[in-house]
Amino acid sequence: GGVGLCIALLALFKLKPAYSKNEGPVGYGAYISATRASSTSTSAHASRTANETTSGTASSASKQPERQSSPFHSANIASVSPASSCYLQSLAGGQKLDISVATAAKGEGFVIGRALELVHLQLRDERISRRHLRIKLKGSSFTVEDLNSTHGTLLDGERLHAFTPAPIRHGQLLRIADFSYVFKVN
Repeated sequence: GGVGLCIALLALFKLKPAYSKNEGPVGYGAYISATRASSTSTSAHASRTANETTSGTASSASKQPERQSSPFHSANIASVSPASSCYLQSLAGGQKLDISVATAAKGEGFVIGRALELVHLQLRDERISRRHLRIKLKGSSFTVEDLNSTHGTLLDGERLHAFTPAPIRHGQLLRIADFSYVFKVN
C-alpha cells in the first residue's frame, strides 16, 4: 500500500509543469457553464456566466454540454507574436478563455485541464481530464495536442490522436470533452 502511494505521488510530481524561478504558475480557473442554445437566450446565458465567474461557484446541475456544431472555415494567420492575443470563445458566446501566447511559445506550451496545480487554465468539470490538451506556438503557427484525455479532443469534428500535435488556425472548432469553442487569434 505504501509503495503504491509513493509511486502515485512521484508520478504526480513528474507530471507537474516546470516553471522558471521567476515565473511561477500562471494558471487560472474557469467554470464551464454551457447551455443548450435552444433552451436559453444569449443574454440570460451571458448574465448567468458572469455571475458564476464572479461568485466562484457553479452548480453541477446547471452544467449541460453544448450540442451545437457548425463548420468553421480556416483562415491563415500571417504572423503571430507573443504580443498577439489568443483565446477560445464558447459557441454560446458567454465564455471567453484567454490563452497566453507567450506561454504557448515556451517549452511545454499552454496546458488546459481540470487540475489547477498541473495546468495553465483550469476547466472545472468532471468530464475534463486533469491535463486534457496542450496548445503550442511554433514560429507563426499554433498546434493543439490531446494529452490522452478520457473524453477526447476534437478539431473540426475529427478526434485528435493522443500526443500527436495537429495544426489549429483561427476560426476552427475545438471540442474539449462535451464543450465546444472557436479558436481565435487577434
